[in-house]
Amino acid sequence: MNFKFLFQGISLWILNVLLLTRAESINECEELKNNWSNNVYLTNLEKLIDCEINQELIDKLATCSEINYIQLIQVPLNEELNFKPFRNLNKLTSLSIDYQIMRKYKPLRVRNNVIKYFPNLKILTLLDVIIGKSALDEIGTLKNLHSLDISKTTFDEDSTLHSFKSLSNLTYLTIESYQKSLKRISTSINYLTNLDTLVIRANGADLAFMTHRTLKNLKNLNTLDVTNDIGLNLDKIGDLTNLEYLYLTCKNITSIPDSIGNLKKLKEIDLFGNPISVIPDTIGNLENLVNLYLGDNRIETLPDSIGNLKNLKYLYLARNQITEIPSSIGNMTCLERLTLSNNKLQSIPDSIGNLKNLKYLYLDHNNITTIPDSIKNSTTIKELYLSDNPINKE
Repeated sequence: MNFKFLFQGISLWILNVLLLTRAESINECEELKNNWSNNVYLTNLEKLIDCEINQELIDKLATCSEINYIQLIQVPLNEELNFKPFRNLNKLTSLSIDYQIMRKYKPLRVRNNVIKYFPNLKILTLLDVIIGKSALDEIGTLKNLHSLDISKTTFDEDSTLHSFKSLSNLTYLTIESYQKSLKRISTSINYLTNLDTLVIRANGADLAFMTHRTLKNLKNLNTLDVTNDIGLNLDKIGDLTNLEYLYLTCKNITSIPDSIGNLKKLKEIDLFGNPISVIPDTIGNLENLVNLYLGDNRIETLPDSIGNLKNLKYLYLARNQITEIPSSIGNMTCLERLTLSNNKLQSIPDSIGNLKNLKYLYLDHNNITTIPDSIKNSTTIKELYLSDNPINKE
């Protein structure tokens, strides 16, 4: 099959956005076109039929000097194809190779000698692909790259990220390993000093970058999102002093290090679903914190210093082992939503009545016997959940 394009009053030379997709029938292409007709991907492209890329198409597209974005959806990159002509497309800054949209096809391999012929890329997205060391090394040659998203990807056994050390302009990086195929996230990540957002979802991988002294090189890091099922050492987390958003899901996190108190720019912490049992006093240093999610852990007590979180609006502590709430919680005057469901609470402090902005209070599934008058008389609470508590009837 070959690509055929039907255009209405446009020529290839003015094409600036191109989407190519694989289909088994003309009807399937028509359906795709209808579904995406309002999407930027089809800005100038009217219709595509009989979808399989060939050398003639590559050579023709290489003359379209205005192309700035190509997305390949389920398009096999056959070994005989030569992508070298694309290196002259100076305005081509965004490439997406996507095998996840049409799920009836199996993931395909990002072959060697393709990515290196897109030297001006600023954005590269690889979704649901198979990739090896050589192709990863080619990514390392893209000196202009700002955003790199490698998601739901199967890595060959010999895959490494060492070449990424050269991506000095990178500000956004997502690496999502499928079926524990990536064995190690090396310290090469720590040399990406312009990185703003780092997302690592790699069960089974050794997260070496998190424990090395060079973690502090990520001085511009704003968002850190890490998921791992074999272990995560947080001893160096306090070095990321410009961090504003922290999301961690790892089986071995039993406590939060004192050094988290150094992260005074933090606005949101999500440590949902970890075996955390201890919250340090230094949590009270995070006066810019707005959202704190600590649900589904093993927390038994909260430090008094939690009352120092004057800007906190959402505190989520459901499904823990908490037996008592410190009265200092009444100092959290910006708090709007407090979730304490499924704990072991027997009482609630009167100081909750000081929370003049509190609108939603979840106390269900505890051992509470009495409700303070300050809560009963509150004029701001819109929703109060008390089910499954042995509350005394008065």
